[in-house]
Amino acid sequence: MKKVLKLLFNFVVTSLRIPLIMTLYWLSMLILSKTLIVVEYFKVAEYQLLDQFFYVKLCHSND
Repeated sequence: MKKVLKLLFNFVVTSLRIPLIMTLYWLSMLILSKTLIVVEYFKVAEYQLLDQFFYVKLCHSND
């Protein structure tokens, strides 16, 4: 009886582990993609600020 319960327990744990691993994988991919989007957004914002800064600097240097 003890061996049967152990086998049943192992089966349940194994069958639950695979969906858990898949869920963690997809969540990590979601977090990674959101992080990359935020990083790219900040890069674009930084480049826009630098462009504005140098544009203003160049415009004022011609005066």
